[in-house]
Amino acid sequence: MAEIIKIQPEDSGQRLDRWLKRHFKGSIPYTLLQKLIRTGQIRLNGKRIKTDTILEEGQELRLPPLAPSEKPIKTPPKIRASDLEAFQESILYEDNDVLVLNKPIGWAVQGGTNLKFHLDQILQNHPTYGRLFLTHRLDRETSGVLILAKSREAAAFITQAFKEKIIEKTYWALIVGEPPLDEGEIHEPLEKKTPRGTMTVDAETHYRVLGAKRGITWVELMPLTGRTHQLRQHMAMIGCPILGDGLYGGREAHPFGKRSALHLHARQISFTGPTAKQIQVQAPLPEELLKTFRELGLKIL
Repeated sequence: MAEIIKIQPEDSGQRLDRWLKRHFKGSIPYTLLQKLIRTGQIRLNGKRIKTDTILEEGQELRLPPLAPSEKPIKTPPKIRASDLEAFQESILYEDNDVLVLNKPIGWAVQGGTNLKFHLDQILQNHPTYGRLFLTHRLDRETSGVLILAKSREAAAFITQAFKEKIIEKTYWALIVGEPPLDEGEIHEPLEKKTPRGTMTVDAETHYRVLGAKRGITWVELMPLTGRTHQLRQHMAMIGCPILGDGLYGGREAHPFGKRSALHLHARQISFTGPTAKQIQVQAPLPEELLKTFRELGLKIL
């Protein structure tokens, strides 16, 4: 019989091909998975799909019957001691339901092409916590606060809180140039890929200037909606790309020559935990960004 898998909150927003690679890791060749998708044997909510389809919570993924040799072999990912140590050092807050990390620059949250390490390797089988669950995402290049759940129930609670916009998340960024106002809001729609194609969605960002030196402005950013690359796109749209963001800012984002770091940091998160506990966590800036602050003469508040 075919297997029906319901997409969980922690898998929402992930590409189908990446989800399948992780689910069938080491047991089914990727070329076979592509064939199963192409021939319609893998379906989402009863419909044919493509490899780059974006999964959404609550959808039902139909997988065809597999021969015994094709069934996924769930082997725990190998975790390097250095990665595990870095993970432990990044923990800012912990209780019975959640962990909050200060994610370093360069850590991918989930797997992808040519990635030797991604956070999900640890989350699948942590030697102390067992299985941990993502509740939201940060870009690989973005540092800062990241909430992990210790159970599916806690993950569902936090994910729902994000959907209801009752979790407050504040970012710090260094942007090139000066915004039109010292404090304001940006209302610019963005494109979003869904299983039904590309659509335009509302996006809103609040910003506040904290300082400025040598043509670089230090801003506090609060995303009032949670769109992919929202802050990066909105800053570029007002003519002030984030320092180091060549994707949306091009050459303008590198006024001092090419810098490896994207100067965007998830500084603080405030939320109510599953037990009604009020939680607020701040993440210190990573050394890569602190170096730029020192070079510019910007003093941390």
